[in-house]
Amino acid sequence: MKRMAALVCALALFGTRPLAAQEQDILSDNLLAITTSTEAATGSTWLTASFATDDGTYRLTSVTLLLANPSDGQARLDLYADGSLEPGSLVGTLLAPDGFSADLTQTIFLASDITLAPNSTYWIVLSADSGEFDWAWTSDNTGNGIGFLHTWGQSDDGGATWFTFDTYPTQFSVTATPIP
Repeated sequence: MKRMAALVCALALFGTRPLAAQEQDILSDNLLAITTSTEAATGSTWLTASFATDDGTYRLTSVTLLLANPSDGQARLDLYADGSLEPGSLVGTLLAPDGFSADLTQTIFLASDITLAPNSTYWIVLSADSGEFDWAWTSDNTGNGIGFLHTWGQSDDGGATWFTFDTYPTQFSVTATPIP
């Protein structure tokens, strides 16, 4: 009888525990690199950076930018498919945080229901609906994650044309959950 009571208690306790969080992978990360300076996103000046996936399928969880907001406003972070060394077609929009810091800080944008295909390159695009957002960059071209690329770019006409570079990358991290 004691064994049965212990089993019932154990099942009751196990049933009330939250399920373990799904494993998350960091696809790209260079947030710990030494910051050299910043690039500003404001008005029609947009900034972009790329990352890749391996042969797995993922659900995008979040993108963290090393970002400052010296002039109050609202930022937008979109995800685009590769358009041949620049952002191509829009895949989705990430949820911006409720507020932004005037100083450089790790700023998390959350993703909802965005699937990343295997062996693909994606571009995150930062724009300012209002205000100014300064995205940190580094002269260190190294980073971590299976999808780290040191490519970034700028558009001065709201994304109509892009100038991309493969040195001095902007600083960000991409987290995703593998889909079995």
